[in-house]
Amino acid sequence: MEHIETLYDLILVWDNAALVAKSLESIIRIRSVQNFSASDSVSFVYLYKKMLRDAFYQDFQKENRLNELLLFETRIDNLALIAFDVYAKTREEIYQLRVEEIKRAQHNLLLRANMIVDCSTP
Repeated sequence: MEHIETLYDLILVWDNAALVAKSLESIIRIRSVQNFSASDSVSFVYLYKKMLRDAFYQDFQKENRLNELLLFETRIDNLALIAFDVYAKTREEIYQLRVEEIKRAQHNLLLRANMIVDCSTP
């Protein structure tokens, strides 16, 4: 919950996209490790946008402040793009870790079967 609150505060100010991405990364990383699809991982961003519109549209319209709501929605759209980039980067890291793990396992099996000689030890 702490990450969501931090993210919310950063969205309100939106003066540092790198901080927004870092805050978002902790949320998206969990979802990508749990094998959520890309759309499932970032869908909360769009739900957040809908929730804000439903909550504030009428009030902002009455006060002739719809431009502020649109600006905030643009931030949410940008957040979704950042979330997708973070998801893709995290999934790539996971796949790289899996490839390295498979390489190590294969190498160890070949060593045990005496099919290769380990030259790394003197």
